[in-house]
Amino acid sequence: MSGELSLTGLVEVLQCDASAMKPGKMQDILERVFIPTAEIQSHTRFSDVSYARNLVHKTEEFEIMLMCWHAGQRSSIHDHAGSLGGLKILHGSLTESLFQKAPNGMIKSTAAQYRREILTDLYFRSRVPLLADITENGLRCCSR
Repeated sequence: MSGELSLTGLVEVLQCDASAMKPGKMQDILERVFIPTAEIQSHTRFSDVSYARNLVHKTEEFEIMLMCWHAGQRSSIHDHAGSLGGLKILHGSLTESLFQKAPNGMIKSTAAQYRREILTDLYFRSRVPLLADITENGLRCCSR
């Protein structure tokens, strides 16, 4: 695949390919996404209470969310329930922390990765379950 994808282009690609999406193809799509601020402006809403999850597009097979974060906000520790997810940072930066269950059943931190360019981020996922999650342990927490 080649060429940049706008939000409209992303929706079109996912409408054709979401049911057969694999991690490599998801990565290729993410690398091509370039969304001008004007194209997401109507979906850009922040919250003073927690990060905001703004639904952009949803079908039976996929959904696209625009997440907006103020400094100091974080998500809860979560997994993506076996679905394939992709994250594209549009403005600012964030830290993604990874976790796994310890033998005693408690959750322990295993890694943290600083990602550039986030104040808002675009997240899309295939609603079709995968045989394996794209991360080893599947638990994560994001913060800004």
